[in-house]
Amino acid sequence: MQPIVTNMAALAVATLYYLWRAHHQSRQRRERTLRERVAYMLWIMADQIRSCDSGLTNSCRS
Repeated sequence: MQPIVTNMAALAVATLYYLWRAHHQSRQRRERTLRERVAYMLWIMADQIRSCDSGLTNSCRS
């Protein structure tokens, strides 16, 4: 009986760890995607400002 209880406890701990890890990885992936999107948005905005300053486009607001 003793080995079964020990094995079940180890299984419970491993299951909790893997559930936490999956949740943590999912959250990290979401945050990384958000950071990449914000960086892309800033890149596009900076490029538009640069092209307006150099007079390359006529679509810039005055």
